[in-house]
Amino acid sequence: EARRSVFHRRAMESLEAVGAPAAELARHALAAGQDDLALQHFIAAGDAAMGLLAPRDAAAHYARAISLAERLSRDDVLGQLHARKGRAFVSVAMWLDARRELDAALVRLPPQEQERRAEILVDLADACFWTMDVASMRRHASDVLTIAGELDRGDLEVKALAWLATAEGSAGNLPACVERNQVAIDRARAFGVRPPPVAHFRSMALYWLGRHAEAVDGIGEAVDIAQEANDISWTMWSLPNLGLALAGTGQYAAAAR
Repeated sequence: EARRSVFHRRAMESLEAVGAPAAELARHALAAGQDDLALQHFIAAGDAAMGLLAPRDAAAHYARAISLAERLSRDDVLGQLHARKGRAFVSVAMWLDARRELDAALVRLPPQEQERRAEILVDLADACFWTMDVASMRRHASDVLTIAGELDRGDLEVKALAWLATAEGSAGNLPACVERNQVAIDRARAFGVRPPPVAHFRSMALYWLGRHAEAVDGIGEAVDIAQEANDISWTMWSLPNLGLALAGTGQYAAAAR
């Protein structure tokens, strides 16, 4: 067993020297009994997988990192690891799994990490929207808005405003949804940031209100933003709704495309 550990350690060192993937390094570090190093490599492997748009692989790497962190009593990293795993699940629309991981992240995150807490709450609002839990979505968005004000984070403020506006639409208050999401879009432009895809739930409300021409412009921008962000769920939401809005204005060929 001792000789095997030595062989794995030497293999890891040789592979690290030639830039081998973090997942491979993690496997050798674990077999060599170097758990702290394996933890670092599993985290890096998860981050690399997210960068390659492979969130399921990323979630598996983060799960191994969480297991190691628990074994090593590394409470300092457990919050961020659950958050990263939750973000991976958000990327593939595994909403219940995402909520479980993000809730775990909030419990384990140090109280001083307010900025990270707000980012997790944004992801939770997203997951709550898709699981039709409007009350929780509204609560999380309100918490983000409070933190954004304390930290002077305009980008977080915009996301919170957009989710709060969308909560109005989900509750059937379409005029308020249109008006408040427009505020979020205007604030985003004032801050020099792209509006989040959810801000264009406004356009769906416009469609439901019979204002089809206005809806076309907004949903078209939502498609661009969602694709730019590699946001699968909002891309899939935006495209058929763009088709509906185009059909509503008589642009049937464009709607079919």
